[in-house]
Amino acid sequence: MPLIAVKAVRAGACPPHPAAGPLPPDGGNWPDDQFTLRLIRDGAIAPLEAVEPDPAPASEPAPIEPAPAPAETKES
Repeated sequence: MPLIAVKAVRAGACPPHPAAGPLPPDGGNWPDDQFTLRLIRDGAIAPLEAVEPDPAPASEPAPIEPAPAPAETKES
């Protein structure tokens, strides 16, 4: 399930999420589900702009070298 970054509008005004548990005082990621969206609509929590860690730089795949030609065999 996708997550959404949220923060409580008032300390102690936010019930714990049934699956994710209590929301840390500085906010956190909760499942983007009906429970979370209802609390946003009710004004108990507010969505935050998620700060994602920088992804690891994508490395270029190594170029594919052509396979060597099969060795020739001598027929007697």
